[in-house]
Amino acid sequence: LSHLVLDGLQSIATAPTRPPRELKLVRVEARRPAGRLDPDPEDGLVRVEVLALGAREVGGLGMHELKAELVELPKPPHVVAVFTDAPEDAAPERWEAALPELADTKTVRVEWTPSGGGSVVVAVALVC
Repeated sequence: LSHLVLDGLQSIATAPTRPPRELKLVRVEARRPAGRLDPDPEDGLVRVEVLALGAREVGGLGMHELKAELVELPKPPHVVAVFTDAPEDAAPERWEAALPELADTKTVRVEWTPSGGGSVVVAVALVC
């Protein structure tokens, strides 16, 4: 009986608090430098990279063939995922990363860059 209670508590602690939130992919001409800590020119926020996919993972895919979502759990770390969404894709790919505990989930940004074979970078601002 104690195993059933523990299993139930574990599933409650790891179940999303709400349905996954779709994140908008933003097209950028140049890939975000990995160590970039300067303010974003659009909104002034400083974001840290949490997931980077290169040409090996997303090369040849158009922005319309990719989707991203944020899964908010009852407590951090929350999870961000990027996955393929092409109708002809029989076996879609999915990549996930846990956000830092101090991540501000309202500031998650997903950037798609077509140059250099293609890349996707997910970055988020931290709450100080």
